[in-house]
Formats: sequence, C-alpha cells, structure tokens
Amino acid sequence: MIALDQTNTAPATGLGHNERSYRLDVLAGEARKGLESVERGEEFTIGGWLAYGFALNEGRALHPGDREFGEWVAVSQLDTPDRMDRAAAMWAAANADQFEEARQRGNPRTIRGIHAKWKEIEAEREAERLAGEASQRKAEEQAAAQDRAEAARSEVTAKVEAEGVALKAAASEQDEAAKRAAEERAAKATEEREAAEEAAKEAAQAVEQQAAETPAQEPDPHAAARKDIAKLSREGLEDEVIGLREENAELRSRVAAQRSQIADLKAQVHELTSSEDTGRKIGNLQRRISVSEGRSKEHQAAAARLQRQVNAQKAEIAKLRGEREAV
Repeated sequence: MIALDQTNTAPATGLGHNERSYRLDVLAGEARKGLESVERGEEFTIGGWLAYGFALNEGRALHPGDREFGEWVAVSQLDTPDRMDRAAAMWAAANADQFEEARQRGNPRTIRGIHAKWKEIEAEREAERLAGEASQRKAEEQAAAQDRAEAARSEVTAKVEAEGVALKAAASEQDEAAKRAAEERAAKATEEREAAEEAAKEAAQAVEQQAAETPAQEPDPHAAARKDIAKLSREGLEDEVIGLREENAELRSRVAAQRSQIADLKAQVHELTSSEDTGRKIGNLQRRISVSEGRSKEHQAAAARLQRQVNAQKAEIAKLRGEREAV
C-alpha cells in the first residue's frame, strides 16, 4: 500500500514573485520526474502518478485560476496525452482515503481505473441512500392508509354493536314504534359499515398498486419493475422482497380480522333469533353477513395477487444474481 503524503497540497501564501517562480520551476521538475516514473513501467507507475499529482496540486494552489494554471502546465510541458489521467492523478494525490478505498475494490491497475472505481462507489452509495428514502416514504404512506382503514372499521363496528343492543331491547318490550326506529338505525349503521368496507377495499387496492409499481399503459405490466430492479444492489433487492412480504402479511391480517368480525355478527344474529317476532329482520341481517363474507374473499384474492408479485420479484432477483455471477 502506498502512503499518500499530502504536505505539498496546501496553498502557498506570502511568497514573493521570485520565490513563487522558483517554486513553480521546482514543482515542474517534480512533475516531470513523476511522468518519467510512469513511463518506466508498472512497478513505478502508481508512485509516478502520485508524485505528478502532488506537484500539480501545489502548482494549482499557486495560480489564481484554472486558466493561469492551464497555461503553466502547457508552457512547462506537463500535460498528458489524455486529460483524464491528469485529473485522476490530482484527485489521488489530494484524497488519500478515497484512493485507497477505491484501489481495494476490484483491484484496478491504472490511475484512471482507480478514479473510475471511486466514482462507481459514490454512485452506489447515492443509489442506496435514495432507495432507503423511497422505502421509508412508501412505508409511511402504507401505514397511514392502514390507520385510516382501521379507524373507519372500528367506528362502524362500534355503531353496529350499539344498534344491535337497541334492537334487542325494542324486541323484548314489544314496542313496534321502537322496533321500527331501531331497524332504521341498524340499516343506516349497516350502510355505513359497507361504505367503510368499500373504503378499506380501495385502500388495499392502492397498496397493491404501489407494490406493483407498473404503469398501466405499458405492454409488459412488469417492465417498470424490472427496470427498477436492475438498478438495485443485492441488498436493495432483498429489501424490496422483504417489503412485499410484509405487505402480504398485512393483507392476510386484515382478512383474519374480517373473518372475526363476521363470526361476531353471526353470534349476535343467533342471540337475536331467540325471539320469533324478529325472525324476518334477522334474516335480512344474515343476508348482509353473506355480503360481508364475499368482500372478505375479495381481500383474500388481493392477498394472493400480492403473493404472486413476491414470487415474481424473487425470480427476478435469482435471475439478476445469476447474471452478475456470470459477469
């Protein structure tokens, strides 16, 4: 490992004209020696580029701007056939930690290769940061949608239970007027529950659409997802699958809660059927329960579709891993 001494990279201040001119001549000589080491072969190449970069960095600090610095490089005959080599050498000399980290990644053998590797490292880190932020935003949106759906369902369930108690009391008192009023309230509560279930269904469809991330107008429904997956690192792909699994688990939990609610309603109907006078009204409630069971099955179908998307994501990950290992 080559130690990078950066003592010559600090801007020189307080130099007179003659001192500055003399120092620039010394730096030009050091830069030429560095290029000579590069020409001598692989054993001396990296050290030569570093010496060249140190000299040019200090020379740049002695000039007021890029134009003056460029003129000095040209007059002193310090330029390289490819300007990218010069930029890479100056970067390596000024950034010891970055240089060593990039040099250990993939074992690049040229100064330009090491510089290019560092740019790849920076791009990977930026992609990971953006992916993390997007994942966090998505999780927050899904949590908010679930909270809204759960709050609506809890409110409607409480109303249904309260109206059920009122209906039973009216039936026991044989008060026809009270019965009619209780029935109207129960019907209204049922309508509100159905509206809340529809809202929950729309929220579930929105979650499913966010997980798919596929524009409807594209011929391939998974084209956008495949493109995004190709940009992800291995860790990013694994995070994507984990997120889809969590969404699938959430949908299954909602289905289980819906089944529990149906069971509770059936129990209430059984209690109410003990009175022969209310048999016809309870029959109407049973038909509404059947409708709720149908909606529960729709939620189960949504969970199944989400599971298929998880399986498709896993297949894409396996394919991408195989392609990367082959490369």
